[in-house]
Amino acid sequence: MAVTRFVHFGALPDDLKNKLEKCAWVNAKYQQSTVPGTATADIFEMCKTWYAEAGFEDEWKKHHQGGAIGYNDREYVIYPGIKEVVRDKQAFAWNPTITGAKIEDTIIAYKDGFEVVTKTGDWPVIDVELDGKVYPQPDILIR
Repeated sequence: MAVTRFVHFGALPDDLKNKLEKCAWVNAKYQQSTVPGTATADIFEMCKTWYAEAGFEDEWKKHHQGGAIGYNDREYVIYPGIKEVVRDKQAFAWNPTITGAKIEDTIIAYKDGFEVVTKTGDWPVIDVELDGKVYPQPDILIR
């Protein structure tokens, strides 16, 4: 499994808050799109649009976006033209990153949705709403 969490001491700078919120939105789009039968090359192409819509058009180029996870850290990471498809009951760890901010959780894709298997209890979340559904994403813990 893969997971990323951040702790910040003191007031959170607006720039960092904005970047994390945009990463959370992109991660929710990844989760929404991780549907069995979907070509991962299509997900990769969509991610470029998501970053642009978030106002960070080229950030997807600066860090791999994640992919299927299993016995290895990643069974594969997505890239243009990859020939893999999302399978039922397959685990994925997406990690959208905008310089200084990152969201990462491990999910299992099912025909009727997905399960986040790295929820961390009382950790603060950012609720991202897409098409009337809420996708809770990990926020920064402020101390």
